[in-house]
Amino acid sequence: MKSTNQLMARLPKIGVTWSFSFSNPKAAAAIVVFASFIGMVLGPGITNSYGVFEEEYENRFSNKDTGKGALSPAIAIASVHVSVNYLFTTIAGALCERIGMGLTTFIGGVMLGVGSFAAGFCTEVWQLVLTQGVLAGAGVGTIFIVVSTIPTSWFSKNQGFLIGVVHSGSGVGGLMLAPLTRFLINKYTLMGALKIMGVFLAIGITLVSLGMATKPEELVDQEEEENIDRISTNDSVSEHKVSTLAKKRMSVRSFGVRDVHSTGGVLR
Repeated sequence: MKSTNQLMARLPKIGVTWSFSFSNPKAAAAIVVFASFIGMVLGPGITNSYGVFEEEYENRFSNKDTGKGALSPAIAIASVHVSVNYLFTTIAGALCERIGMGLTTFIGGVMLGVGSFAAGFCTEVWQLVLTQGVLAGAGVGTIFIVVSTIPTSWFSKNQGFLIGVVHSGSGVGGLMLAPLTRFLINKYTLMGALKIMGVFLAIGITLVSLGMATKPEELVDQEEEENIDRISTNDSVSEHKVSTLAKKRMSVRSFGVRDVHSTGGVLR
């Protein structure tokens, strides 16, 4: 059986990796971090708010489809959703290398939105497993791998803090989307809420994908040159070490962005 990377290697590199053209790179970096945070709110955040759906599924399907000791329908849907979520990150990571970060995020948003919207038409548990479980779960996994990766490419310092800020969006999403989902269910029924959330999530992630821009190569090169010039003036650093560090400048990309371990990071 061919590996995921071998299969993805067959895809043409059709994606366009875009970058922001701002006179202030900090503003561009802030936009990327903010977009990634919102992506966490809408993607993994909807997974963390699943408890609202669980209650509804238990009331709707438990007596109909399950007997004593049988697997709960709500647990079955949630288990598939979470499992596909994590399993699909491998495929999504390989996809980023072929079509770019922004387009990969957009595809994830489409899968999440369509999966949630289609779930609004389901009348059987197995249909919800395929829509909200498999399709929406794959969408969340695709979104997660991009928004958790791209922000650090814009910074050489405080990367741990930035990762924490972005990932906190998952918890914020759970706190925000759970009451929103409950409100929609009470007003439009469970099926209506699923359809509305599907449209909302698809539009939201589409906007997020516009912020998944990579750091301009000229800016990366400029920062690398400044780092090398800075240490070359330090008498405690040998000429050999400066040469070795200069060779660590990365010309390859990881998931479609420059490797975050720049020369400056190696020196610290």
